[in-house]
Amino acid sequence: MNVRTSLIFAAIALSAASAGASAVTVQQIQSIRSGESQEAVIQALGKPLNTPTWLNGTHSLVYALSDSSNLTARAYVDVGPDNKVRVVQFSDDGRSN
Repeated sequence: MNVRTSLIFAAIALSAASAGASAVTVQQIQSIRSGESQEAVIQALGKPLNTPTWLNGTHSLVYALSDSSNLTARAYVDVGPDNKVRVVQFSDDGRSN
């Protein structure tokens, strides 16, 4: 398989992985409050792009920002082991702040 074919398959896989994930606005993210349940966040914002789990037992609901000109801008809704929102963070380079 040549490099071009590999890149095409990678692009298709990435598209499929993010299919159904929601892009949200900054205003929508700012409406999320500490203590809200994970279920309430998903109901309000839709399916997250990703849900990484961290070593400290917490996890994040990661959303792409639809009102950003930066395609890697993300919002991280950090959720504790009790499935309640702890903090919301923004990242403009795809990494957590």
